[in-house]
Amino acid sequence: ASGWMMMRLGQSDWKYESSGEQACHGRNIVLRRGKTLGGSSCTFDCLCHRGSAMDYDQWNVPGWSSADVLPFFKAVEGLEETT
Repeated sequence: ASGWMMMRLGQSDWKYESSGEQACHGRNIVLRRGKTLGGSSCTFDCLCHRGSAMDYDQWNVPGWSSADVLPFFKAVEGLEETT
């Protein structure tokens, strides 16, 4: 299996979870911790968040309105890992 699949299957992860988090309605949160040389920096997780459209609009910076940046966010969201 590829290195990415091994990470997803947990062979290189300690499989830690939090106890029920009040702010998450009692759900457990997965805490990725790598058990490889390099540790957790080797888990290859990436999280992207667009941010609030209102925040971009309130900046009042030319070229940075929510309408201006939306096409770039959509382009990045469509990217696929190719390995």
